Amino acid sequence: MNSADQARAHALPTPWVLYLAMLSIGMGQTVIYAVMPALGRELGLDAIIITLPFSGIDWQPGKLAITSLSAMTALVFALVAPFWGRRSDRVGRKPIILLGLMGYTVGTLLFNAVAYLGFQGVIGGALLWFLLIAARVAHATIMSATFPASNAYIVDVTPLADRAKGLGRMSAANQLGVLMGPVMAAAVVAGFLVPLFIQAAITFVCAVMIYFYLIESRPARDKAPQNDADIQAPIASHPLAEDDALNPEERELLEAAVTTQVLAENVCDNVGEITASRPEAHSDKPLPKLSIWDPRFRFILPVGFLLYTMQGMVQQTLGFYCEDVLGMPRLESVQYYATAMMASSVAMLVAQLLVVQRAALSSTQLMRIGLPFCAIGYAIVAATSNIPGMLAGMMVFGFGVGMVMPGFTATASYTVSPKEQGSLAGITGATAGMGFVVGPLMGGSLYNLSYDAPYIVAAVSLLILAVYVVKNPRFDTAVAAAVD
Repeated sequence: MNSADQARAHALPTPWVLYLAMLSIGMGQTVIYAVMPALGRELGLDAIIITLPFSGIDWQPGKLAITSLSAMTALVFALVAPFWGRRSDRVGRKPIILLGLMGYTVGTLLFNAVAYLGFQGVIGGALLWFLLIAARVAHATIMSATFPASNAYIVDVTPLADRAKGLGRMSAANQLGVLMGPVMAAAVVAGFLVPLFIQAAITFVCAVMIYFYLIESRPARDKAPQNDADIQAPIASHPLAEDDALNPEERELLEAAVTTQVLAENVCDNVGEITASRPEAHSDKPLPKLSIWDPRFRFILPVGFLLYTMQGMVQQTLGFYCEDVLGMPRLESVQYYATAMMASSVAMLVAQLLVVQRAALSSTQLMRIGLPFCAIGYAIVAATSNIPGMLAGMMVFGFGVGMVMPGFTATASYTVSPKEQGSLAGITGATAGMGFVVGPLMGGSLYNLSYDAPYIVAAVSLLILAVYVVKNPRFDTAVAAAVD
């Protein structure tokens, strides 16, 4: 970020409306994970039988038919999020954020319409399953625009030294939404789709507020004027432009001067951006498309992938766990699941507000402290198999992940130039998305073997990940190089 961009970013007000949008999406995360297990069972998805073409073999996916809805959503998110991140680098953050929120609203309504037809008996079986997956795919394709553009927005407007804190505030807003989600999940008593309709309405309101109140952090101005309109606008707004006393020669000189100024400002912006960037960007060629194998940041991606895989695996099976292990009725299991997520979110907020914001810890230290808490939390859930144990375990996990998430995102952001932040946010978002692809599928398979298996595997995996972060020196050098 060059000096002009820094001055503009620091002049922007706190993006409270963006935090509100993230709060809304956090509410939706709680609602969909709380409702989906019971909704899927009520629609009979776990009982469908599919005859494989040309083989005559019958296959009953069981709980995978339910968990696959979340997995497909996450897969599309992982594939599409990098594209939206790159688009935000080119056209600005605000239009991409707005597009994602509108996609979230329309996609949720589409899913509800298909599910309603299922409840009415109009469609059922494999056809219902495929149509629900298609609705979730359409939802994720557009909704995925919000996350990378929002992360890049916060990077744009936050000083380098405070980046983990800035991202932590956005994560805290998201987790506050998760905390409030149980209020909507309780509306399931009026119908399984009622919480989803409420969520769609709230997200639409947030989109309207983003349109009117969010100030763009990165205007699409990284290239020279492309047509006469790009130059005529500054000329028309010049104080002397309306001076009738100017003769034709003076007016021509004015237009030439303003045109030269506009072109010079664009050159200065581009030169400043390049010189403020890392050596990789010191070229007049367009920046290459980022890859997950980029040596600058590939060391950090396993943290996001494994963390979100384990989180997705547990979140997707916890509703089943409440019903099968803790012996709760179906509607009650939705409410207890939401309560467990609320407990986890409270702990996340405590970590982000009291540790991330107040403690003088680097992003690497946040990950090294938080990952053991994550592992211990899931171990408690597996070892206790009762309501107090489930709530305690989710709180310990939440406290850990409240530190790991901003640490992961901030460490990754230190490795690339300012002009690549949107693309990087797309890749880190895709990493999270792939975690939520693998996690629910793993969870459904492991849960069929043993009710405790997902939580044991998650605890062991996160413990191994904690050792990896401690032993790998790249985490220290990346932060040190950025600060220096």
